[in-house]
Amino acid sequence: MKELVEDAAVGGTPNTLEPVDEVAEEAAAAQERLKAVADHIRRESRAARITSPDVFAAEPFSYTEEQLATVWESMGSNAAYSDIVRTADERNGVEFLHCTTYLTVPYARLLLRTQADDPVFLIAQTVREYSEVYPRPTSVEFFEVEPFNLPLEEVFAHLTVMGTLEEYADIKRVTASNGMVYLFSDTFLAEPRAQSIAQWEEVDSHLNSNQ
Repeated sequence: MKELVEDAAVGGTPNTLEPVDEVAEEAAAAQERLKAVADHIRRESRAARITSPDVFAAEPFSYTEEQLATVWESMGSNAAYSDIVRTADERNGVEFLHCTTYLTVPYARLLLRTQADDPVFLIAQTVREYSEVYPRPTSVEFFEVEPFNLPLEEVFAHLTVMGTLEEYADIKRVTASNGMVYLFSDTFLAEPRAQSIAQWEEVDSHLNSNQ
């Protein structure tokens, strides 16, 4: 009896542990891939950059479609990764990844617009979003700062082009009494309201604070 037990331990019967080991190794590898993907997205977001899912199919990751499908499934079902979301490009629907701890959805949309290399579209979509969501008009000076970095003269040049295109007919201008121009979409914001807000931002609020 002792010999039979020893034979079985040495190899007298098929080793049933090997498949279990392979499953455990693959589970560990899947967790490593999940962590690597999440770490990369968070690192990029912290640097104010959005991440294309395509980067994980290339070096240094080189993950297969099946491996990435597992990563996305695990990421979507694990609360530890709830900070990682997808935001779609408004023009083509292609989704990009970012971490909302460092990069909010509205700012991710701004970055996607800047990547489109279409300043007219960039200005119009941003004005529409501000008119709809906040709702408020947008100063032309807003486009001089990050992530736009457009000189003011270029902003006005793009507005001239915009005025010739039917798809941007909803983008209008109002001017405060100090001469500052604000933009709004009349789809979402009435002109009297836009004018009132622009005047308050540029002039009235400063008069009140000096009294």
